[in-house]
Amino acid sequence: MKGKELLLSKELEDNVWTEIVSIVFSYVYELVCIGGEFGVESAKTINRTSLILSCHSYYHGMTLMQVLINCCKRCMTYSLYKSLLLCKHTLSILPKFIHQKYLISVLLDIKQLF
Repeated sequence: MKGKELLLSKELEDNVWTEIVSIVFSYVYELVCIGGEFGVESAKTINRTSLILSCHSYYHGMTLMQVLINCCKRCMTYSLYKSLLLCKHTLSILPKFIHQKYLISVLLDIKQLF
């Protein structure tokens, strides 16, 4: 949306970004766990490890660090492969997926899974 501005307050914009980070974190974690190709259980795993998709709950007033900690906790609880090393690796490559070039394609990939 080049040259267009969204009419969001600063607080609402922060909430939207933390929710996007939560969804993309679950996507990247699943991508790291299964080696790049999604299987039949991938949509279910992404749904369970993302708070936004599974509970329709929102991160009101939480910082980005708190959201990332919550994402790691959910991945350690609900995913098939529970590994702190996978969470650390996901955190290290997450900024590449949130970059403006790739974010739309990641969100479209997630949409196609569901």
